[in-house]
Amino acid sequence: MVTANAEASERIKTDIEIVHATGDTAAKTVTVWVKNIGATTIKDITASDIFLDTPSSLSRLSYTSGCVSDCWDYALEGGAADWSKTETVKITLTLSTLSTGVYSVRVSVFNGVSADKDFSI
Repeated sequence: MVTANAEASERIKTDIEIVHATGDTAAKTVTVWVKNIGATTIKDITASDIFLDTPSSLSRLSYTSGCVSDCWDYALEGGAADWSKTETVKITLTLSTLSTGVYSVRVSVFNGVSADKDFSI
């Protein structure tokens, strides 16, 4: 019961917002800026799930440091040391193909808290 209460408390204190998402068809990349608007530091960014809904498919992309194709990597903006309250993470999705159209991205952190953003390329 104590563990369940601790997990519920952590989830309540966790919140994120996708500030902006954009794509570059030439580079085959989608860039997503996500702000931590919760009260807790998000410790394991790499445990996040990234879903990209394209005009032709829905994909879950895996984290890969130095991502080359069909995966994602991240950088903390502004020299931040961790993803604490008010800090923004820049997530770069590198894809094998990317065309113009309407897209939706979902970022879901380690405890299931998620945010969605629709955007056009």
